[in-house]
Amino acid sequence: MGSKQDEDPVASPLIGADRRVSNAEKRLALVAALGSRTLARHDCLRRFLEYVCNQEMAGRGGEIHEYLIGVNVLGRQEGYSTAEDSGVRRQAHSLRQKLQELYSEELRSAPVRIELPKGGYVPTFVRVEAAVAPEVSVLPPSESATPGHSFHRQLIYATAVVSFMVGILATTAFTLRRDRSASAFVNPVLRAAWGPVLDSKADTLVLMDTAVQFLIRQLSVQDKERSPYLVPPIPELRARVLSWYRPVPGTELYMIPTYHSVPWGETAAALIAVGTLSAAGASYQIEPERVSSFFTLRGRNAVVLARPEFSPAATLLLAETPFGIRYSDQAQANAIIRISRNGSLAEMYSDGGDKERFGLISVLRSPGTAPHGARIVFFSGLNSAGVQGAAEYFSSPDKLMAFHEILRRNGYSSWPQAYQIVVKTRSDDTLPVAVEFVSYQVSQR
Repeated sequence: MGSKQDEDPVASPLIGADRRVSNAEKRLALVAALGSRTLARHDCLRRFLEYVCNQEMAGRGGEIHEYLIGVNVLGRQEGYSTAEDSGVRRQAHSLRQKLQELYSEELRSAPVRIELPKGGYVPTFVRVEAAVAPEVSVLPPSESATPGHSFHRQLIYATAVVSFMVGILATTAFTLRRDRSASAFVNPVLRAAWGPVLDSKADTLVLMDTAVQFLIRQLSVQDKERSPYLVPPIPELRARVLSWYRPVPGTELYMIPTYHSVPWGETAAALIAVGTLSAAGASYQIEPERVSSFFTLRGRNAVVLARPEFSPAATLLLAETPFGIRYSDQAQANAIIRISRNGSLAEMYSDGGDKERFGLISVLRSPGTAPHGARIVFFSGLNSAGVQGAAEYFSSPDKLMAFHEILRRNGYSSWPQAYQIVVKTRSDDTLPVAVEFVSYQVSQR
Protein backbone atom coordinates (compact mmCIF):
# COMPACT_ATOMS: atom_id res chain seq x y z
CA MET A 1 0.00 0.00 0.00
CA GLY A 2 1.25 3.55 0.53
CA SER A 3 4.61 4.65 1.88
CA LYS A 4 3.04 5.49 5.24
CA GLN A 5 2.30 1.83 5.81
CA ASP A 6 5.72 0.75 4.64
CA GLU A 7 7.16 2.80 7.49
CA ASP A 8 4.71 1.40 10.03
CA PRO A 9 6.72 -0.83 12.39
CA VAL A 10 3.60 -2.77 13.36
CA ALA A 11 2.73 -3.65 9.80
CA SER A 12 6.19 -4.46 8.48
CA PRO A 13 7.17 -6.50 6.69
CA LEU A 14 4.32 -7.24 4.28
CA ILE A 15 4.20 -10.57 2.53
CA GLY A 16 2.21 -10.37 -0.68
CA ALA A 17 0.03 -12.80 -2.57
CA ASP A 18 2.95 -15.20 -3.02
CA ARG A 19 1.97 -16.76 0.32
CA ARG A 20 -1.44 -18.35 -0.05
CA VAL A 21 -4.25 -16.95 2.07
CA SER A 22 -7.07 -19.41 2.69
CA ASN A 23 -10.69 -18.53 1.99
CA ALA A 24 -11.39 -18.76 5.73
CA GLU A 25 -8.72 -16.13 6.39
CA LYS A 26 -10.07 -14.00 3.56
CA ARG A 27 -13.58 -14.24 5.02
CA LEU A 28 -12.29 -13.15 8.43
CA ALA A 29 -10.49 -10.19 6.87
CA LEU A 30 -13.68 -9.19 5.04
CA VAL A 31 -15.83 -9.54 8.18
CA ALA A 32 -13.39 -7.36 10.12
CA ALA A 33 -13.38 -4.68 7.43
CA LEU A 34 -17.17 -4.64 7.03
CA GLY A 35 -17.64 -4.39 10.80
CA SER A 36 -15.06 -1.64 11.28
CA ARG A 37 -15.74 1.92 12.40
CA THR A 38 -13.78 3.21 9.40
CA LEU A 39 -16.39 1.86 6.95
CA ALA A 40 -19.42 2.01 9.27
CA ARG A 41 -20.96 5.09 7.65
CA HIS A 42 -20.03 4.20 4.06
CA ASP A 43 -22.65 1.68 2.94
CA CYS A 44 -21.77 1.97 -0.75
CA LEU A 45 -18.08 1.28 -0.10
CA ARG A 46 -18.98 -1.69 2.08
CA ARG A 47 -21.20 -3.15 -0.67
CA PHE A 48 -18.42 -2.51 -3.19
CA LEU A 49 -15.84 -4.28 -1.02
CA GLU A 50 -18.11 -7.21 -0.21
CA TYR A 51 -19.07 -7.75 -3.86
CA VAL A 52 -15.53 -7.82 -5.24
CA CYS A 53 -14.22 -9.93 -2.34
CA ASN A 54 -17.00 -12.50 -2.65
CA GLN A 55 -16.39 -12.73 -6.40
CA GLU A 56 -12.67 -13.27 -5.82
CA MET A 57 -13.24 -15.90 -3.11
CA ALA A 58 -15.66 -17.73 -5.42
CA GLY A 59 -12.95 -17.95 -8.08
CA ARG A 60 -14.61 -15.38 -10.33
CA GLY A 61 -11.97 -12.69 -10.07
CA GLY A 62 -11.65 -12.61 -13.86
CA GLU A 63 -15.31 -11.61 -14.11
CA ILE A 64 -14.93 -8.47 -12.00
CA HIS A 65 -15.06 -5.37 -14.17
CA GLU A 66 -16.38 -1.85 -14.01
CA TYR A 67 -19.70 -2.44 -15.78
CA LEU A 68 -20.85 -5.29 -13.49
CA ILE A 69 -19.88 -3.32 -10.39
CA GLY A 70 -21.93 -0.41 -11.65
CA VAL A 71 -24.99 -2.63 -12.16
CA ASN A 72 -24.68 -4.94 -9.12
CA VAL A 73 -23.31 -2.48 -6.55
CA LEU A 74 -24.23 1.06 -7.64
CA GLY A 75 -27.59 0.12 -9.11
CA ARG A 76 -26.93 1.46 -12.61
CA GLN A 77 -29.37 0.51 -15.36
CA GLU A 78 -28.50 -2.33 -17.75
CA GLY A 79 -26.60 -1.01 -20.75
CA TYR A 80 -25.27 2.13 -19.07
CA SER A 81 -22.05 3.63 -20.47
CA THR A 82 -18.94 3.37 -18.29
CA ALA A 83 -17.27 5.99 -20.47
CA GLU A 84 -19.90 8.57 -19.54
CA ASP A 85 -20.41 7.45 -15.92
CA SER A 86 -17.33 7.50 -13.70
CA GLY A 87 -19.17 6.44 -10.52
CA VAL A 88 -17.38 3.11 -10.18
CA ARG A 89 -13.97 4.69 -10.63
CA ARG A 90 -14.75 7.33 -8.00
CA GLN A 91 -15.97 4.73 -5.52
CA ALA A 92 -12.90 2.56 -6.16
CA HIS A 93 -10.65 5.53 -5.42
CA SER A 94 -12.53 6.25 -2.18
CA LEU A 95 -12.38 2.58 -1.18
CA ARG A 96 -8.59 2.47 -1.68
CA GLN A 97 -8.22 5.49 0.60
CA LYS A 98 -10.50 3.98 3.25
CA LEU A 99 -8.64 0.67 3.19
CA GLN A 100 -5.36 2.49 3.68
CA GLU A 101 -6.87 4.40 6.60
CA LEU A 102 -8.37 1.18 8.03
CA TYR A 103 -5.06 -0.69 8.17
CA SER A 104 -2.93 2.25 9.20
CA GLU A 105 -5.17 3.17 12.14
CA GLU A 106 -8.00 0.89 13.27
CA LEU A 107 -6.76 -2.58 12.21
CA ARG A 108 -3.02 -2.11 12.36
CA SER A 109 -2.48 -5.60 13.75
CA ALA A 110 -4.72 -7.46 11.31
CA PRO A 111 -2.92 -10.61 10.06
CA VAL A 112 -4.49 -10.35 6.58
CA ARG A 113 -5.27 -7.11 4.76
CA ILE A 114 -7.38 -6.38 1.71
CA GLU A 115 -5.96 -4.23 -1.08
CA LEU A 116 -7.60 -2.89 -4.22
CA PRO A 117 -4.75 -2.33 -6.70
CA LYS A 118 -4.80 0.87 -8.73
CA GLY A 119 -6.17 0.48 -12.23
CA GLY A 120 -8.20 -2.62 -11.35
CA TYR A 121 -11.07 -3.94 -9.29
CA VAL A 122 -9.87 -7.42 -8.30
CA PRO A 123 -8.94 -7.37 -4.59
CA THR A 124 -5.79 -8.99 -3.27
CA PHE A 125 -5.42 -10.43 0.21
CA VAL A 126 -2.05 -9.62 1.75
CA ARG A 127 -0.65 -11.53 4.67
CA VAL A 128 1.15 -9.46 7.29
CA GLU A 129 4.12 -11.15 8.86
CA ALA A 130 4.37 -10.39 12.55
CA ALA A 131 7.49 -8.53 13.56
CA VAL A 132 10.12 -10.92 14.91
CA ALA A 133 11.59 -9.98 18.26
CA PRO A 134 15.40 -9.73 18.28
CA GLU A 135 17.17 -12.82 19.55
CA VAL A 136 18.11 -12.54 23.18
CA SER A 137 21.34 -14.20 24.18
CA VAL A 138 21.50 -16.13 27.42
CA LEU A 139 24.13 -14.63 29.69
CA PRO A 140 26.25 -16.75 31.99
CA PRO A 141 25.07 -16.83 35.61
CA SER A 142 27.53 -14.17 36.69
CA GLU A 143 26.17 -11.69 34.13
CA SER A 144 22.48 -12.51 34.19
CA ALA A 145 19.86 -11.27 36.59
CA THR A 146 20.25 -12.60 40.09
CA PRO A 147 17.98 -15.47 41.19
CA GLY A 148 16.50 -13.21 43.82
CA HIS A 149 15.57 -10.63 41.19
CA SER A 150 13.99 -13.30 38.96
CA PHE A 151 12.00 -14.70 41.86
CA HIS A 152 10.88 -11.20 42.79
CA ARG A 153 9.55 -10.59 39.29
CA GLN A 154 7.73 -13.93 39.27
CA LEU A 155 6.22 -13.15 42.66
CA ILE A 156 5.00 -9.76 41.43
CA TYR A 157 3.47 -11.40 38.36
CA ALA A 158 1.75 -14.15 40.37
CA THR A 159 0.45 -11.62 42.87
CA ALA A 160 -0.93 -9.45 40.06
CA VAL A 161 -2.76 -12.42 38.50
CA VAL A 162 -4.28 -13.49 41.81
CA SER A 163 -5.27 -9.91 42.64
CA PHE A 164 -6.94 -9.52 39.26
CA MET A 165 -9.00 -12.70 39.69
CA VAL A 166 -10.02 -11.76 43.22
CA GLY A 167 -10.99 -8.30 42.01
CA ILE A 168 -13.28 -9.70 39.34
CA LEU A 169 -14.95 -12.16 41.69
CA ALA A 170 -15.59 -9.39 44.21
CA THR A 171 -17.44 -7.20 41.75
CA THR A 172 -20.55 -7.10 43.92
CA ALA A 173 -18.68 -5.37 46.73
CA PHE A 174 -16.98 -2.60 44.80
CA THR A 175 -16.49 -1.04 41.41
CA LEU A 176 -13.46 -2.22 39.47
CA ARG A 177 -12.03 -0.03 36.74
CA ARG A 178 -9.45 -1.08 34.19
CA ASP A 179 -8.13 1.19 31.46
CA ARG A 180 -6.04 0.35 28.43
CA SER A 181 -4.21 3.04 26.52
CA ALA A 182 -4.08 1.25 23.19
CA SER A 183 -6.17 -1.25 21.29
CA ALA A 184 -4.93 -4.84 21.14
CA PHE A 185 -5.60 -7.43 18.48
CA VAL A 186 -8.44 -9.90 18.87
CA ASN A 187 -10.04 -12.10 16.26
CA PRO A 188 -11.76 -9.78 13.74
CA VAL A 189 -15.05 -11.64 13.99
CA LEU A 190 -15.22 -10.72 17.69
CA ARG A 191 -14.76 -7.03 16.91
CA ALA A 192 -17.41 -7.23 14.20
CA ALA A 193 -19.94 -8.98 16.47
CA TRP A 194 -19.32 -6.98 19.66
CA GLY A 195 -18.98 -3.67 17.78
CA PRO A 196 -18.04 -0.50 19.68
CA VAL A 197 -18.20 -2.34 23.02
CA LEU A 198 -14.63 -3.51 22.33
CA ASP A 199 -13.29 -0.05 21.45
CA SER A 200 -10.29 0.97 23.51
CA LYS A 201 -11.91 4.32 24.37
CA ALA A 202 -15.45 3.07 24.92
CA ASP A 203 -15.15 2.88 28.75
CA THR A 204 -17.56 -0.05 28.63
CA LEU A 205 -19.80 -0.60 31.65
CA VAL A 206 -20.10 -4.21 32.84
CA LEU A 207 -23.35 -4.38 34.79
CA MET A 208 -24.26 -7.45 36.88
CA ASP A 209 -27.46 -8.38 38.64
CA THR A 210 -27.43 -9.19 42.34
CA ALA A 211 -29.78 -11.71 43.88
CA VAL A 212 -31.08 -11.49 47.43
CA GLN A 213 -29.84 -14.68 49.08
CA PHE A 214 -29.32 -16.06 52.57
CA LEU A 215 -26.07 -17.17 54.13
CA ILE A 216 -26.31 -19.97 56.67
CA ARG A 217 -24.21 -19.11 59.72
CA GLN A 218 -23.71 -20.77 63.10
CA LEU A 219 -23.90 -18.09 65.78
CA SER A 220 -24.28 -18.00 69.54
CA VAL A 221 -27.78 -18.67 70.79
CA GLN A 222 -27.37 -15.50 72.87
CA ASP A 223 -27.23 -13.40 69.68
CA LYS A 224 -30.58 -11.68 70.29
CA GLU A 225 -29.93 -9.08 67.57
CA ARG A 226 -30.14 -11.71 64.87
CA SER A 227 -32.95 -13.76 66.35
CA PRO A 228 -35.38 -12.83 63.53
CA TYR A 229 -33.07 -14.71 61.17
CA LEU A 230 -33.16 -18.08 62.96
CA VAL A 231 -33.72 -20.96 60.54
CA PRO A 232 -37.50 -21.53 60.66
CA PRO A 233 -38.66 -24.70 62.45
CA ILE A 234 -39.66 -26.37 59.21
CA PRO A 235 -38.54 -30.03 59.35
CA GLU A 236 -37.64 -30.34 55.66
CA LEU A 237 -35.68 -27.08 55.69
CA ARG A 238 -33.80 -27.82 58.90
CA ALA A 239 -33.00 -31.34 57.70
CA ARG A 240 -31.52 -29.94 54.50
CA VAL A 241 -29.46 -27.30 56.33
CA LEU A 242 -28.22 -29.77 58.97
CA SER A 243 -27.03 -32.09 56.20
CA TRP A 244 -24.41 -29.42 55.46
CA TYR A 245 -23.71 -28.12 58.98
CA ARG A 246 -22.84 -30.30 61.95
CA PRO A 247 -24.60 -29.06 65.13
CA VAL A 248 -22.27 -27.24 67.52
CA PRO A 249 -23.32 -26.94 71.20
CA GLY A 250 -24.11 -23.40 72.27
CA THR A 251 -24.84 -22.22 68.72
CA GLU A 252 -27.86 -21.92 66.50
CA LEU A 253 -28.29 -21.73 62.73
CA TYR A 254 -29.18 -18.35 61.27
CA MET A 255 -30.14 -17.32 57.73
CA ILE A 256 -28.44 -13.95 57.22
CA PRO A 257 -29.68 -12.06 54.14
CA THR A 258 -27.15 -10.67 51.68
CA TYR A 259 -28.00 -8.22 48.94
CA HIS A 260 -24.76 -8.41 46.99
CA SER A 261 -24.65 -12.04 45.93
CA VAL A 262 -23.97 -12.83 42.28
CA PRO A 263 -24.94 -16.31 41.03
CA TRP A 264 -22.06 -18.49 39.85
CA GLY A 265 -23.02 -18.47 36.15
CA GLU A 266 -23.16 -14.66 36.04
CA THR A 267 -19.78 -14.49 37.79
CA ALA A 268 -18.24 -16.92 35.30
CA ALA A 269 -19.83 -15.03 32.41
CA ALA A 270 -18.32 -11.79 33.76
CA LEU A 271 -14.86 -13.38 33.73
CA ILE A 272 -15.38 -14.46 30.13
CA ALA A 273 -16.64 -11.02 29.06
CA VAL A 274 -13.85 -9.17 30.89
CA GLY A 275 -11.33 -11.51 29.28
CA THR A 276 -12.63 -10.51 25.84
CA LEU A 277 -12.57 -6.81 26.74
CA SER A 278 -9.04 -7.13 28.08
CA ALA A 279 -7.80 -8.96 25.00
CA ALA A 280 -9.23 -6.16 22.84
CA GLY A 281 -7.53 -3.48 24.93
CA ALA A 282 -10.92 -2.04 25.90
CA SER A 283 -11.34 0.08 29.02
CA TYR A 284 -14.17 -0.99 31.32
CA GLN A 285 -15.65 -0.72 34.77
CA ILE A 286 -17.76 -3.25 36.67
CA GLU A 287 -20.73 -2.34 38.83
CA PRO A 288 -23.48 -4.30 40.58
CA GLU A 289 -26.92 -3.26 39.42
CA ARG A 290 -27.92 -2.57 43.02
CA VAL A 291 -25.74 0.59 43.06
CA SER A 292 -26.60 1.53 39.49
CA SER A 293 -29.79 1.80 37.45
CA PHE A 294 -31.17 1.19 34.00
CA PHE A 295 -30.60 4.83 33.09
CA THR A 296 -26.83 4.47 33.46
CA LEU A 297 -27.00 2.41 30.25
CA ARG A 298 -28.37 5.32 28.24
CA GLY A 299 -25.88 6.31 25.54
CA ARG A 300 -23.31 3.91 27.02
CA ASN A 301 -21.43 0.91 25.65
CA ALA A 302 -22.19 -1.88 28.07
CA VAL A 303 -22.08 -5.59 28.80
CA VAL A 304 -25.03 -6.68 30.94
CA LEU A 305 -25.17 -10.05 32.71
CA ALA A 306 -28.58 -10.51 34.26
CA ARG A 307 -31.82 -12.45 34.44
CA PRO A 308 -35.24 -10.77 34.61
CA GLU A 309 -36.11 -12.63 37.83
CA PHE A 310 -33.37 -10.66 39.63
CA SER A 311 -32.84 -7.59 37.46
CA PRO A 312 -35.14 -4.64 36.64
CA ALA A 313 -32.66 -3.63 33.92
CA ALA A 314 -32.98 -7.04 32.26
CA THR A 315 -36.77 -6.76 32.34
CA LEU A 316 -36.65 -3.38 30.62
CA LEU A 317 -34.05 -4.44 28.04
CA LEU A 318 -36.16 -7.42 26.96
CA ALA A 319 -39.47 -5.56 26.99
CA GLU A 320 -39.61 -4.92 23.22
CA THR A 321 -37.18 -7.45 21.76
CA PRO A 322 -38.27 -10.41 19.57
CA PHE A 323 -37.21 -12.93 22.25
CA GLY A 324 -38.09 -12.41 25.88
CA ILE A 325 -37.86 -14.39 29.12
CA ARG A 326 -41.11 -14.77 30.97
CA TYR A 327 -43.33 -17.28 32.68
CA SER A 328 -45.19 -19.52 30.27
CA ASP A 329 -48.36 -21.45 31.09
CA GLN A 330 -47.48 -23.96 28.38
CA ALA A 331 -44.08 -24.70 29.93
CA GLN A 332 -45.27 -24.18 33.53
CA ALA A 333 -41.92 -22.45 34.08
CA ASN A 334 -39.77 -19.60 32.85
CA ALA A 335 -39.14 -19.86 29.12
CA ILE A 336 -37.47 -17.96 26.30
CA ILE A 337 -40.34 -17.15 23.96
CA ARG A 338 -40.92 -15.23 20.74
CA ILE A 339 -44.28 -13.74 19.90
CA SER A 340 -45.20 -13.44 16.21
CA ARG A 341 -46.53 -10.24 14.67
CA ASN A 342 -50.12 -11.44 14.99
CA GLY A 343 -49.69 -12.03 18.69
CA SER A 344 -49.41 -15.82 18.65
CA LEU A 345 -46.59 -17.85 20.18
CA ALA A 346 -43.95 -18.40 17.50
CA GLU A 347 -41.14 -20.11 19.45
CA MET A 348 -40.64 -21.28 23.00
CA TYR A 349 -37.62 -22.80 24.75
CA SER A 350 -37.79 -23.99 28.34
CA ASP A 351 -35.32 -26.00 30.42
CA GLY A 352 -36.32 -29.62 30.17
CA GLY A 353 -35.04 -33.18 30.07
CA ASP A 354 -31.43 -34.23 29.54
CA LYS A 355 -30.44 -31.17 31.58
CA GLU A 356 -30.89 -28.84 28.60
CA ARG A 357 -30.37 -25.21 29.55
CA PHE A 358 -31.04 -22.18 27.34
CA GLY A 359 -29.22 -18.88 27.14
CA LEU A 360 -30.09 -15.64 25.35
CA ILE A 361 -27.67 -13.20 23.72
CA SER A 362 -29.07 -9.78 22.85
CA VAL A 363 -27.07 -7.16 20.96
CA LEU A 364 -29.00 -3.90 21.27
CA ARG A 365 -28.50 -0.27 20.44
CA SER A 366 -28.01 1.68 23.61
CA PRO A 367 -31.10 3.78 24.44
CA GLY A 368 -30.87 7.33 23.14
CA THR A 369 -28.12 6.72 20.56
CA ALA A 370 -27.89 6.84 16.77
CA PRO A 371 -27.90 3.56 14.78
CA HIS A 372 -24.10 3.36 14.68
CA GLY A 373 -23.69 4.62 18.25
CA ALA A 374 -23.19 2.83 21.54
CA ARG A 375 -24.12 -0.82 21.89
CA ILE A 376 -25.26 -3.17 24.66
CA VAL A 377 -24.18 -6.81 24.68
CA PHE A 378 -26.61 -8.56 27.01
CA PHE A 379 -26.17 -12.12 28.31
CA SER A 380 -29.19 -13.71 29.96
CA GLY A 381 -30.85 -17.10 30.29
CA LEU A 382 -33.23 -19.27 32.23
CA ASN A 383 -30.58 -20.05 34.86
CA SER A 384 -26.91 -19.47 35.65
CA ALA A 385 -25.70 -22.16 33.25
CA GLY A 386 -27.65 -20.49 30.44
CA VAL A 387 -26.05 -17.09 31.16
CA GLN A 388 -22.56 -18.60 31.21
CA GLY A 389 -23.28 -20.58 28.03
CA ALA A 390 -24.40 -17.39 26.27
CA ALA A 391 -21.14 -15.63 27.21
CA GLU A 392 -19.06 -18.63 26.09
CA TYR A 393 -20.82 -18.78 22.73
CA PHE A 394 -20.45 -15.06 22.01
CA SER A 395 -16.75 -15.09 22.97
CA SER A 396 -15.90 -17.99 20.63
CA PRO A 397 -14.52 -16.91 17.20
CA ASP A 398 -15.40 -20.31 15.69
CA LYS A 399 -19.03 -20.13 16.80
CA LEU A 400 -19.37 -16.50 15.69
CA MET A 401 -17.92 -17.33 12.28
CA ALA A 402 -20.52 -20.09 11.92
CA PHE A 403 -23.27 -17.69 12.99
CA HIS A 404 -22.07 -15.04 10.53
CA GLU A 405 -22.35 -17.63 7.78
CA ILE A 406 -25.99 -18.20 8.84
CA LEU A 407 -26.59 -14.46 8.61
CA ARG A 408 -24.95 -14.31 5.18
CA ARG A 409 -27.08 -17.18 3.83
CA ASN A 410 -30.17 -15.31 5.00
CA GLY A 411 -29.28 -12.12 3.13
CA TYR A 412 -27.34 -10.13 5.75
CA SER A 413 -24.12 -8.97 4.15
CA SER A 414 -22.88 -7.47 7.42
CA TRP A 415 -23.64 -7.78 11.11
CA PRO A 416 -27.03 -6.24 12.02
CA GLN A 417 -27.07 -3.40 14.50
CA ALA A 418 -29.43 -5.29 16.80
CA TYR A 419 -30.19 -9.00 17.01
CA GLN A 420 -30.72 -11.90 19.42
CA ILE A 421 -29.36 -15.45 19.53
CA VAL A 422 -30.82 -18.35 21.48
CA VAL A 423 -28.24 -20.97 22.51
CA LYS A 424 -28.59 -24.35 24.18
CA THR A 425 -26.22 -26.21 26.45
CA ARG A 426 -26.21 -29.31 28.56
CA SER A 427 -25.56 -28.68 32.22
CA ASP A 428 -24.57 -30.65 35.30
CA ASP A 429 -26.74 -28.18 37.26
CA THR A 430 -23.81 -25.80 37.57
CA LEU A 431 -21.52 -25.74 34.51
CA PRO A 432 -22.56 -25.56 30.85
CA VAL A 433 -21.21 -28.10 28.37
CA ALA A 434 -21.20 -28.04 24.54
CA VAL A 435 -22.95 -24.75 23.82
CA GLU A 436 -24.72 -24.70 20.46
CA PHE A 437 -26.81 -22.37 18.29
CA VAL A 438 -30.60 -22.75 18.34
CA SER A 439 -32.30 -19.73 16.77
CA TYR A 440 -31.91 -16.01 16.08
CA GLN A 441 -33.94 -12.92 15.24
CA VAL A 442 -32.87 -9.53 13.93
CA SER A 443 -34.34 -6.74 16.03
CA GLN A 444 -35.43 -3.27 14.95
CA ARG A 445 -34.45 -1.80 18.30
